[in-house]
Amino acid sequence: MLHPSYSISWYQTKNGDEVIGAISEDPDWTMFTKNEVTKRAYRDRLAESQTLVCYQGAVFCGYLRALLDEGFALYISELFVCPIHRNKGIGEQLIKRIKEHFPNITVYALSDEDLFYDKKGFNNIGSIFEI
Repeated sequence: MLHPSYSISWYQTKNGDEVIGAISEDPDWTMFTKNEVTKRAYRDRLAESQTLVCYQGAVFCGYLRALLDEGFALYISELFVCPIHRNKGIGEQLIKRIKEHFPNITVYALSDEDLFYDKKGFNNIGSIFEI
């Protein structure tokens, strides 16, 4: 259960700078932040996708971005929690919230963080390849 001081809501354009700022500090996320063109494009993708953000008061804590294949599946493409907010249940609650919003379709996670999903009891049913 997430502490009541945290809130999860749908992404709005105003959240873009905080998302980009947070992932810019993590070397594993540079594909989204390498230059201003890439940052602008990623802000557009955040707005077009099924994106949730988490805050503790006014402090950004993390987000989940998912891609909807209408009527078939929802693919979690990014799940990021700021390092100082990790191990507080935020990632798990973001996943729970997106599943609640799409109760009748299968949710998949595209991940290189398999340990997180394994610890949460999710089934590893395959892999993804870069083409």
